[in-house]
Amino acid sequence: MEVGIDYKFRDDLFNQNEEGTTVPIEIMVDPFAGIVYRYTTVTFKMDEDNIPRMQYDYEIIKTNDLSMMTLRKNDKFNTMLGLILNALLLDASEVEGNSEIRTNDTEKSNKE
Repeated sequence: MEVGIDYKFRDDLFNQNEEGTTVPIEIMVDPFAGIVYRYTTVTFKMDEDNIPRMQYDYEIIKTNDLSMMTLRKNDKFNTMLGLILNALLLDASEVEGNSEIRTNDTEKSNKE
C-alpha cells in the first residue's frame, strides 16, 4: 500500500479540537474508492505462539455505494485497512530512523 496511490490523508476532515482522534484516510482504489475512515484504536497482543498480533478498530466517516454494515463484514475491506495501517507503521519507523529490525541484539542503540 502506498500513500498517494492506494490511499490519501484527508487533513481537511481532521478535527483538531477532538482529543485523541486520528487523521481520516480516503481509499483511492476500487472497489472501496471514496470510502473515508479513521483508526480509533490500535493495539498489539501476543497470541498463543508468543507472536504479537495487531488489532485495530475504525470509524467509517464516508462510504461509497456500500453500507457501513456491509463494509464491517467485508474481509477484503478489513484486510485493506490492516495493510494500510501496516504501511503507516512501517513508514513511521523509517521516519524515526528505526527501520532496523533486530531479534537477537539486546544492546541499547546509539541512535537518538
